[in-house]
Amino acid sequence: YMLDSSLICGANLFTSAVFDPKHNNNHIPPFVYDHGENPQYPFLRPLMGYLNRLCHMNSRGVHIANALVYYPAEGDWAGAAKPPQRIAAALSRAHIDYDFTPWDILGSDAVTVKDKKICINRESFDCLIIPCCEYLPTELLSRFDELAQDITVIFEDLLPTVSETGEVFE
Repeated sequence: YMLDSSLICGANLFTSAVFDPKHNNNHIPPFVYDHGENPQYPFLRPLMGYLNRLCHMNSRGVHIANALVYYPAEGDWAGAAKPPQRIAAALSRAHIDYDFTPWDILGSDAVTVKDKKICINRESFDCLIIPCCEYLPTELLSRFDELAQDITVIFEDLLPTVSETGEVFE
């Protein structure tokens, strides 16, 4: 059940916790093998085969998400900021898929705009959502303004203040 739930949510790379406690004294359970004393050990191999097969099948897929949520590290450092998890929770409740992106990606050449969608690598998004931040740097706000010419850019609650000048961004 836990593996299927993780696979459905998009995970396709897992690291197992299989080790021998006899040789690794400083680790904590779960012990899968336990020197042949674990009654579930015979079922581990078919379970891992199933997981490996599904992860391989899902590894070349392209995540289709409608919204791109900016992760506001710069806004959090500069002043009051609401956590982006609030937006993520609201999008999840509305069954709208999303991805997070930091400034490192938004400010790079990896971002293009095509057919009124923001494109990063092989993924495309209908809109960019900016969590509520008290302050954001000019460079970042200029990039949002540039992107807003071609795509939908949504600011949560209120517009930020430009950290260098103290003016409200419009």
